[in-house]
Amino acid sequence: MKYLGEKSLSSFLSVLLNIAWYVVLIGCVAGGIFFLIMIFQPSGGIAEAMELTSDSDWQKMVAMPLVLKILMIPYGATVLVLLLIIIRKCRSIFNNFSREEVFRPENVDLIRETGKVLLVLSIITFQLGALIASLLLLLLCEVFKSGAALQEEHDLTV
Repeated sequence: MKYLGEKSLSSFLSVLLNIAWYVVLIGCVAGGIFFLIMIFQPSGGIAEAMELTSDSDWQKMVAMPLVLKILMIPYGATVLVLLLIIIRKCRSIFNNFSREEVFRPENVDLIRETGKVLLVLSIITFQLGALIASLLLLLLCEVFKSGAALQEEHDLTV
């Protein structure tokens, strides 16, 4: 199986990330609307229809002060926006890979930015795995930086 170019793993991942971006975006909007309805109308209606009134986690959320519930909105929105940014940048990287543009300065910048956004996301969500992945991406960025310099040098000598 080819990893770069047309009809390769990179082009498949590029298409998959395009679909994922729209699915996550639609899910964010629908989930945000659902979350707002659930926060400001905790009893009756949707909560009873989904049988959430007997759930212990639901009861804890209902018992939270309104100020804390409102503070959850920007936190959730921030996490979702960072996730969309990461998907968009990964989509761009794999688009470049499917066009066989691997060691280019644009890819170095995209990988660096993705690593930084993932680092922020891992810190605000307290995820060790994402923190390790972001550090590995930043290391990979340096490898691609060296590769881009060698590619540029090669392109100038040929």
